[in-house]
Amino acid sequence: MSWRKELGLQVRTARTAKRLSQQELALKTSVTREQISNIENGKSAPAVNIVTEIAAALDTVFIVGGYQICSVSTVPKAAEAPSQVKQLSLAFDIDHRFHAASIRLDSVEDETVIVSLRLAQPYKEIA
Repeated sequence: MSWRKELGLQVRTARTAKRLSQQELALKTSVTREQISNIENGKSAPAVNIVTEIAAALDTVFIVGGYQICSVSTVPKAAEAPSQVKQLSLAFDIDHRFHAASIRLDSVEDETVIVSLRLAQPYKEIA
């Protein structure tokens, strides 16, 4: 099962357990009902900030590919979150350029994410 379908199944299961329609969930988040449908059907690769927003609205934690995705408010007690959490959100299939590097995340249907990192200058290890 692809990570998109794995996530979609968990979103749908959590939403129906809360007895919410897709429209009601959309109203609790910044996404449309259509986007919720596409996520649940594994048709889109939502940004991490969208997934955490949905997790917060459903008061749940998603586990995709062995990784937990949740909002800071739903982090399990065993893991203390820093007081000020900053989150980096990267979209799939586009280059993200930074001062000294560029990062690209490419999604592949077989549960693979390819991460490409290109440094502006050659990497030098500091002894």
